[in-house]
Amino acid sequence: MKIMFVASSLSYGGAEKMLAFVANGLDDRKHIVYIANLLEEQEEVQYLNESIRIERINTREKRYVEKIEKIRKLRKYIQAVVPDIIVTFKSTPAWITCYATAHLDIPVVFSERGDPYIENLKRWRTYPYWKAINHAAGAVFQTYGAKEYFEKGLQDRSIVIPNPVAQVFYDEKNSDAEDKAIVSFGRFENRQKRYDVMINAFEMFQKRHAEYELRLYGTGEDELIIRQWVREKELQDKVRFLGYAGKPYEKMKNGNIFLITSDYEGISNSMLEAMAAGFPVVSTDSSPGGARMVIENRENGLIVPAGDSVAVSEALAVFAEDKLLREKCAKKARKVVDRFAPDKILDQWENYLLKICEGY
Repeated sequence: MKIMFVASSLSYGGAEKMLAFVANGLDDRKHIVYIANLLEEQEEVQYLNESIRIERINTREKRYVEKIEKIRKLRKYIQAVVPDIIVTFKSTPAWITCYATAHLDIPVVFSERGDPYIENLKRWRTYPYWKAINHAAGAVFQTYGAKEYFEKGLQDRSIVIPNPVAQVFYDEKNSDAEDKAIVSFGRFENRQKRYDVMINAFEMFQKRHAEYELRLYGTGEDELIIRQWVREKELQDKVRFLGYAGKPYEKMKNGNIFLITSDYEGISNSMLEAMAAGFPVVSTDSSPGGARMVIENRENGLIVPAGDSVAVSEALAVFAEDKLLREKCAKKARKVVDRFAPDKILDQWENYLLKICEGY
């Protein structure tokens, strides 16, 4: 296949990481891969194979004129390449591509990586974009909940493929040397990640388990306000801000508990990596159901209602006080390595895209 990916960024977000995984994997399997990047600014990008051809779709116009210009320039690039299929990541590249390919007889597959209910393209201002996406030749969703947001026709042409998780470093931990810490990795963006819930939960938990500290790995626009919440609760000595971690699971030690408190999330890469490395996980039941697809409560982790600091605090206490349950969940969590093995996930992508090409 000659495959073109269209994205709004190639940086270090979850959608970009998945795009790089699929693009590199298909390139390794001798497909011809192109990427059209709609982002205007320069950026640090995911690692991509040298053989992958990348084109930046630059425009100088503003607002709606800019969108028309992006559609025009993307269409010109598509006509020059003539791919067999186009895969778009996230909604804005999806509707731009759907308009850009009008009457070109090239199938477009839309990949939703987040929560469409939060983005809500059905509102009147963006309704034409939503209708355009629903006319795509196919779609790849992370979760069944995300799939259900779209029209039945697109659902019938779509597939659910979760994120992959690689075999990661795993060490049989010394039970005599436990490190008492709650550990979290993620972008400091409170609207999605809900660090307010996390800090409130840790404050309650820490009153019962003063031996624990909270370690936060990440960067982002809301870091200053999160630090302010920590100061207001006088937790400066118990909450540590440790910056970006390239392989976060390598920062964890025996006795650590992984925590994620998002309101909405696809399937968290950091959660999968922590589970693959053999750590117990506490997660909120985020929309549109990614955590629920992975975690079986009290079997391979603990899952609690989103936005509920008390429930998060209680779940942390359960793990802190029940070593047998903690160890059972950590052991079973490692099975995600088999369930979400990269080769299996890439097989699903390749087979689905071939099916769309053959049937279009």
